[in-house]
Amino acid sequence: MALGLAGSSGWVLLTYVPRDARLINHTSAGHEQSVAGSVPILALDMYEHAYHLEFGANPAAYVAAFMRNIDLEHCAGAVPKRREGGAAARKLIQKTVSPISRRSRFEEVKGMLDLREAGCRS
Repeated sequence: MALGLAGSSGWVLLTYVPRDARLINHTSAGHEQSVAGSVPILALDMYEHAYHLEFGANPAAYVAAFMRNIDLEHCAGAVPKRREGGAAARKLIQKTVSPISRRSRFEEVKGMLDLREAGCRS
């Protein structure tokens, strides 16, 4: 997929989709693009700054070096293990807080932010 970008910039990502319990490959033209609800497992930066100093105008050599250096055991450890019967061992859940309305009081908003911050630390 990286070589298929045909000279344009972007990312090539391997992501895990908990809803479907599967891995998918996809490209992203920017840092903000991903598959909704997915967890990134491996990312290959195909922007020129990532390879130009060491590989010059040869992105194919950069991709080959990247592929040789992937730690597959580490990547496999990031994917939830499956139990007997096919169910995932754990679900990856993103905690959310209720939306802030225009009539929310300061105390309510502060409570939501405190809850969100506490969730980020756990």
